[in-house]
Amino acid sequence: MKAITKRQHEILVFIRQSTKTNGYAPSIPEITKHFGLGSIATVHKHLKYLVAKGFLVHEPYSKRGYVEPEVTK
Repeated sequence: MKAITKRQHEILVFIRQSTKTNGYAPSIPEITKHFGLGSIATVHKHLKYLVAKGFLVHEPYSKRGYVEPEVTK
């Protein structure tokens, strides 16, 4: 797998922790709010790269559709 940036790592850790705590992944607005980001597009960009690098899988048409690959098996 390819390397990820510090922010991408932080988002990945947040998704893992949220999924473990709540039983489901956080929504994009929840991720945006947690990191105090001003734009949902920024989160979309990071999630897109995490998917491209194999760290997450995108489940289309799902509000909480970014999960780790092993969760979908």
